[in-house]
Amino acid sequence: VLLEHEITEMEQEDDLVSLWVKDNKSRKIKSFTSRYLIGSDGGSSIVRKQLGISQEDLNYNRDWVVIDVELNEPDKLGDKLIQVCDKERLATFVPSHLPFRRWEFIIHEHEDKESFLDDKTIHELIDKWLQPEEYKIIRKAVYQFHSVIAKNFQKGNCFLIGDAAHQAPPFMGEGMMSGYRDAVNLSWKI
Repeated sequence: VLLEHEITEMEQEDDLVSLWVKDNKSRKIKSFTSRYLIGSDGGSSIVRKQLGISQEDLNYNRDWVVIDVELNEPDKLGDKLIQVCDKERLATFVPSHLPFRRWEFIIHEHEDKESFLDDKTIHELIDKWLQPEEYKIIRKAVYQFHSVIAKNFQKGNCFLIGDAAHQAPPFMGEGMMSGYRDAVNLSWKI
C-alpha cells in the first residue's frame, strides 16, 4: 500500500504491465512490474484514462443532498434502508449504526443546490421523520449522482472494476456493492 502516490505512466508488453508511480511528497518516481493491473481507482480513474478507455454517459446526472445526523433521542426510525418514491421529492433513508442516520434527497433541476446546505432547509426535509431537537446535523454535502459505463473493462492484462468501470446512483448501497461484485468476479477468473 502506497499512500500519497499516483500512477504517472503505464505500459503493457506481452504478459507484463509496467507502472511508474510518483511519490507526491518527495516527487520521486518508482517503477513496478506485474502480470495484471486492476484499476479500482474511482470515477475519475487514472488507469482508465491511461488505457484510453472512453465512457458512455447514460444521461443521469442529478444533484442530491446527503445529510448525516447523530440522534439525540432513542432510535424510533428502525433499521430498514428505505427508498422513498415520493412524487414531490425522491429520498433515501439509510440506518447507519446507532446513533447515526443518513438521508439523501434529490434536488430538482430548477432548485438552487447551495440552499440545500442550509440547516433550516435540512430540518424541513427531515421533518417527516424527526424534529430538529431529536438530532444533530454532523455532515451535509451536495453530490452529483452519475450513470456512466466504460466502453470496455479490459485492455490486455489491465482491468477496470467498480467506479472506474461504471457508475450508477448509489441507491441502496448498489454503487459499492457492484464494485465489490466486480472484484469477486474478476479475482476468481485471474
